[in-house]
Amino acid sequence: MTNTVGSYRYGLPIFGLVGGLVISGCLAQQADLRQTNRELQKTHQELQHKIQKAKEEIDRMVGETRARLAEEIRSVKEEQLP
Repeated sequence: MTNTVGSYRYGLPIFGLVGGLVISGCLAQQADLRQTNRELQKTHQELQHKIQKAKEEIDRMVGETRARLAEEIRSVKEEQLP
């Protein structure tokens, strides 16, 4: 019976210590996940901004190319008219 009481005497504090370590590890991991999530959101926003700028640049270039080609077509048609 003394062995049972003795094992409870040492087992409970050890269980509490191990539980505390596990919980503190989980909290640290949760903080790391939050930080990683913030970094990913920031990177996502930056990439979305770059994508938007690239789309705008492409639209501008397409517009300029269309205008230039339309002018070239008009010029060739005028040259070919008798």
